[in-house]
Amino acid sequence: MIFKFFNMRLLLVLASIIIIPSNVFAGMSKFKGKGPLLLSEDMANIVEYYFSGGKKGAYAQKQSTAWTPYLIVIAEDGSDFAYVTTPAHVDDNNADTRNYVGMALIDCKKKSGKECFLFASRYKIVWDNGSDKKRRKLKRKEIKAGKTLQILQELGFYDPAYSQSSSNLSASKQENSKSTNDKDSKKIFVSGERAMAIQWEGYKDLIVGNINFKVSENVGAFKLRLPKNDGICNGTYALSESKGTWSIMCDNKMSASGTLQWNSSDDSVTGSGKDTNNKSVKFTASGIN
Repeated sequence: MIFKFFNMRLLLVLASIIIIPSNVFAGMSKFKGKGPLLLSEDMANIVEYYFSGGKKGAYAQKQSTAWTPYLIVIAEDGSDFAYVTTPAHVDDNNADTRNYVGMALIDCKKKSGKECFLFASRYKIVWDNGSDKKRRKLKRKEIKAGKTLQILQELGFYDPAYSQSSSNLSASKQENSKSTNDKDSKKIFVSGERAMAIQWEGYKDLIVGNINFKVSENVGAFKLRLPKNDGICNGTYALSESKGTWSIMCDNKMSASGTLQWNSSDDSVTGSGKDTNNKSVKFTASGIN
């Protein structure tokens, strides 16, 4: 079992190889979520990451060890979550009876300050949001085809028009675009906050955080906590037209820097570079859909 805890601004990983017996699922019913739940764009992307074994969606990446979803819990307000996964190569011959759903619920509540509930068990969404849609189990071929967000939308858990991330950015964009003839209106970015993901060679898991933008200066800042308790990193970037530079400094004396590229079609940003040990560092900041 690979036990992973995530938080919306930060992706942290706690891992151990364990196998959970199938009868453990029977005890999960009392933890199921109930009531309306509308996921932000960031949360919907994490749910897709969970269902797809980390291979599909905005945070997709090559997995060093294939895994399948076991359970995911989400805060009652959709602000945070935790999930547990199982290595794809194991079976149920060896049993581990530890209460992983309880551990995930505790971690989620600690991070969000809210009550958390079970959203999905394996490939089945168990949160009862009142939808009259009967089918709740996602088929692997649908997940592989990139239809997870579509299914979440059909079930009433996700609406791009009301996504928290998109709405906040859209409001910022409108506010900063009032004077279309003003020089600053030609700046690339709007003020606000977006999701970002970093792939750092040497860390097998994706590092997720948020990046802040300032429209008038075309600069941004971000803060991340590295896995394995390796420290906290603070980074900045600066843009000139569609290209720019970025740098990051960590309190474990590690640092990295490189170049970035702005995609005008969706306002997303991609960057790449090297750290002080010449290891590859890549990041992506989401755009506006």
